[in-house]
Amino acid sequence: MTQASETGNNASPLRGDAIRAFQKTALPDAAAPESDIKDRTEEETEKYFICAFCAHIITSPDDAIAVDGSVAHTFTNPAGVTFDIGCFREAPGCSTVGEPTAEFTWFPGFMWSYAVCSRCRAHMGWLYRSGASSFYGLILDNLREN
Repeated sequence: MTQASETGNNASPLRGDAIRAFQKTALPDAAAPESDIKDRTEEETEKYFICAFCAHIITSPDDAIAVDGSVAHTFTNPAGVTFDIGCFREAPGCSTVGEPTAEFTWFPGFMWSYAVCSRCRAHMGWLYRSGASSFYGLILDNLREN
């Protein structure tokens, strides 16, 4: 993987240092007791990034982390395909595929493996590992906000 550039401008709705999720809102049932309304509203406002292909929960905005000074990066692989990725400390909705490799890594010192959606197996990005450190670089176009 060859690094192309790291930019702050991009058309992807999840791009940028301030990755955000829209709040899912629902109108409470007027007949429900106030305590039930509060509980349901809190549950319904949890924010996640989901797989764009099957809606499986992939990660949370709370897991977004800065790597090399930024949460979001733009890279181009050796085949000329450009990816906008966001960095996350965890992605419990992903499985990893393949042996880790340092070949064409976008983050020096880190080896990578493919990360796929645990439900539909769509390519979500990569898991990067270096010693005890690891993070996910997830393709922002393959994520949606719940």
